[in-house]
Amino acid sequence: FFFQAEDGIRDYKVTGVQTCALPICQGNQEKAEAQKAEAQKEGVQSPKTVEGRSVPHAPGTDPFDESATWLLKHPFASALVPRILSMINLDLRSSYLLLLGSLFALSSMVTSLCSFGQEFLDARVSSRFTFHHENVLGSSLELHLEGLDADEAKRAETLALQTIDRLSELFSSYSKTSEFSDFCRLEIGESMVASSELCQLLKRCEAWQRVSEGAFQPAVELLSRRWKEGVEQARTPEPEELLQLAKRISKPHWRVELETNRLTRCSEEPLILNAIAKGTILDGVGEVLQKEFLDLKLATINIGGDIRIVGDQSQVVSIPDPRKDAIGASPAQRVVLHNQGIATSGVSERYYAIGNHRYSHLIDPRTGRTCDKTLSATVIAPDAETADVLATICCVLAPAQAIRLVDALPGCHAWIVTMIGDPWVSSDWPGQEPQEPVTKGALGKAEDKSEASPFRSEEHTSELQSP
Repeated sequence: FFFQAEDGIRDYKVTGVQTCALPICQGNQEKAEAQKAEAQKEGVQSPKTVEGRSVPHAPGTDPFDESATWLLKHPFASALVPRILSMINLDLRSSYLLLLGSLFALSSMVTSLCSFGQEFLDARVSSRFTFHHENVLGSSLELHLEGLDADEAKRAETLALQTIDRLSELFSSYSKTSEFSDFCRLEIGESMVASSELCQLLKRCEAWQRVSEGAFQPAVELLSRRWKEGVEQARTPEPEELLQLAKRISKPHWRVELETNRLTRCSEEPLILNAIAKGTILDGVGEVLQKEFLDLKLATINIGGDIRIVGDQSQVVSIPDPRKDAIGASPAQRVVLHNQGIATSGVSERYYAIGNHRYSHLIDPRTGRTCDKTLSATVIAPDAETADVLATICCVLAPAQAIRLVDALPGCHAWIVTMIGDPWVSSDWPGQEPQEPVTKGALGKAEDKSEASPFRSEEHTSELQSP
């Protein structure tokens, strides 16, 4: 028996059980009488008979005699074997060989069938399940599971949706009842006790602001609102006004006390966590599924193109070409993910339309202007939160600066396409068709003094593995 798995399709094959051909001598009455006469001439005592079949008189004269004698002494065999021999008309020696061969063949067949049955049962119990849901975090959810039975997969789906709902009620700025919305309604100087999850997320936001040199900023919502007003007024905001607003949001907006989980409001600017919270929620779902289902081999959680992979198996992910909007177009890159996250940010789908111009919905918090240098940025990281926030940062920074930042963060990789279609990749981009790193003067590894990531990427050491 052997098990074969190819291209995700499980095939079962059972090899034939081969047994050696045992010589079978038909003992008829004439042969028995001839043997008896020959024995009498040589002075050998006449053999005894059992139900008309010859039985050797003196054990030890034949290598099969001792076993045959033991077989006939067995209570069950002594009653059953004579009847069988009388039915099939065989002498004892040939019958004994036939019996042993049959038992061996039967035991081999039973073993093979048991193994096959176990593997077949495992295959029926452990299968692949994919669930689709719309209007999840304003997008669609695709949940792919492997290694669970049907009941476990259904429970995993329910648990994933419950986790998404719970975490969105912590981080959402759209839900008026979320914990983050409660914090945003505080006046300057007011404080509240919040969940440890929200406090830790805001603390990581502070670190990302520092590492990105202001390219990540939750208070960018103030600038987004100004651009929306420009769309309504059909007038582009003035650069001077945008710069003033950018300076206004550059100051601290909260204070976090992790020891007591207390948050204090330090500004009145509107805040939003869109550039990081989706990845945080994806990580939360993956963590819950792994803890709850120990037999889970693979879980792929995809919300609006941001993906988290957890489990022992790997997953191939295709990255669409931002320069080709046609449905069904060939992907630009394919990567293999193993316990990692991937996220893409870009300007191809969302924009501010003012007059005859389209402006990216991504805004540089340092200047207030829309990002006009990068068409798309895809980031692979040890977790979805890091991939999510880095993808946005890579769209805000100049490509060379973004690549230096990604190269400085452990386990992170980036593939960036500029507005004119030029690809920029990190030095160890793991795509199946990787582009060579651009050898411009501004591009390259970050210097040793660059700050290492203070985020979850430090807590993961998994490397990319083949499926």
